[in-house]
Amino acid sequence: MSAGASAARTTFPPAAPLRRVVVAGAVTLDVNRVGRRRLLRPGGVPCHAGLTYRRLGLSVLAVTSLAPADRGLLAPLAASGIDCRLSPSPRTTVFVNEHRGDVCRQLAPALAAPLAAEAIVAAGAGADLLHLGPLHPGDIDPAFYRGRNPLPPVVALDLQGLVRRVDGGRVLPGASADLADALALATIVKSGRGEADCACRALGLGLERLLERFRVAEWVVSAGAEGGAVHTAGGGVHPWEAPAVGKPLDPTGAGDVFFAAYLTFRLRDRASPGLSASRAAKIAARHVAGAFLALPGAAGLFSAPPPDDARRALLDRDHGAGGVQDDELGR
Repeated sequence: MSAGASAARTTFPPAAPLRRVVVAGAVTLDVNRVGRRRLLRPGGVPCHAGLTYRRLGLSVLAVTSLAPADRGLLAPLAASGIDCRLSPSPRTTVFVNEHRGDVCRQLAPALAAPLAAEAIVAAGAGADLLHLGPLHPGDIDPAFYRGRNPLPPVVALDLQGLVRRVDGGRVLPGASADLADALALATIVKSGRGEADCACRALGLGLERLLERFRVAEWVVSAGAEGGAVHTAGGGVHPWEAPAVGKPLDPTGAGDVFFAAYLTFRLRDRASPGLSASRAAKIAARHVAGAFLALPGAAGLFSAPPPDDARRALLDRDHGAGGVQDDELGR
């Protein structure tokens, strides 16, 4: 456990105000299928969460990995003032997200190289919050989770990539071997309800015992349109309701938007867990309706045609068998 993570558990929220955030994860090329629409968009946690932090007035540095030819995907981040540090990769992660209500079926036909542990540690120096957003078990070098490195006072972990695996391009449920090490670093965890259940089964403990064992201060569990609850150390449960979305446009990234907004309200504004979640849910609903993050079509960010993996995904009619089915809106 890092010194920063240990200190964060002593006093939470920490006394220092939230000003500077580091977001670590792959920027992706997303093929989003919503009804009959096929949308090609930049995505990933650095994109959705990073832009949300910026919209809410925070300084953001993104540590990410993508192919040099695809650097155009970083244009929306650069335009908003996000500093991007690239970890070398011959490929860009491509995700296919097929949304049917609260169910998201996913494929990952291409994966970038893992983010280097030393790049994340270096970027975190002087930050108030490190937001870890792995999309799959190999998104971040496992050495990062096992290292005893100095980290920011608060480490926020989006659990999604550590409770699923990629097999032949199909995204399937399954706990990562790095799950326990990652939880040992985390101050705050966010997951879908099914993802939390997967973690509990893999580690043989209920959610309250997981918070106790890994000294997690808060675990945010989303249940999509049903809302969710923030579980706090000591047994507290703080529910929230999800606002209705009249005309959903694209729910991709709604979970990332929600978590970034929650962390901002909780750590900067010192709002209660329940109020922070309720306010964040309203922002996530605006994102689903296309009224919060205005992401450009990714095809316009390339000097060349989109990669073959993305072009095939746009043309495919169906994913076929397999795919993660979770009760959390968006990725």
